[in-house]
Amino acid sequence: MSILKKSSIGYTILILTMLAVSMTACSPAPTAATEIEVTRIVQETVIVTEIVQVIVTATPEPAPPEPTPTATPDKLTLAADGFNAWCLPRNTSSLVERINADGSIPETAKSYAVVDGIPEITTQVSDCTFAFTFNTPVKEDLELQFLDKNGFAFQTSPLTALESTLNMAYSIETHQYIINPPFWQITYDVQVVNTGGEVLWTSPVSFRRGWVPQKCYYGEWPDPVTCKCPNLPESHPENPWWGWFPPYPDGCPQ
Repeated sequence: MSILKKSSIGYTILILTMLAVSMTACSPAPTAATEIEVTRIVQETVIVTEIVQVIVTATPEPAPPEPTPTATPDKLTLAADGFNAWCLPRNTSSLVERINADGSIPETAKSYAVVDGIPEITTQVSDCTFAFTFNTPVKEDLELQFLDKNGFAFQTSPLTALESTLNMAYSIETHQYIINPPFWQITYDVQVVNTGGEVLWTSPVSFRRGWVPQKCYYGEWPDPVTCKCPNLPESHPENPWWGWFPPYPDGCPQ
């Protein structure tokens, strides 16, 4: 029994060995590895960086509504033909109105005249009223100034707004160099200014006596204050001024 088992085992081993050899012979011989070069055509890819300038136009926002303009008062200016002036005769009663309630000239007053393009006032009077009409009611302080030939204001008076006509303001002048200057004729610059010194109106105004005197021997006018003529040498029959007498030996007529 043991011999048979050993014989069977050996036989089995032999068969397995032969079978392995047979299978090895039947298998294909291994093929050597072959390198194959494959040429692949790859299209070149060009990367183009495109710079695009984008112009951004801001869409304007709707404009805010314009504010309602605030009404501003008109600048105070003299109205067309806004200057007026008149004077009352000497010895006029103080009870007489110097300006009527509506701003018109009193019946007994003498108005100014325009001579050679400028206003002219007749002097040797009781007082003179200067009235001004503006484009709007007078709500600020105004002054009337009279300037001498050197530009100095020798007389400054406040203008008073007329109660019934608020666009009008006036001043009543009694300064001697206005109502009775010591000249036959003289011209002043007259102006209206506000508190800021702004000139609202200005004009030369002539002040002239209402009568023309007789002239002296050599044709000159007598002194405007005394009405005396320059002294002449002692008179003799052979002198041209023999028998000539000064026109106002007793002074100026009143």
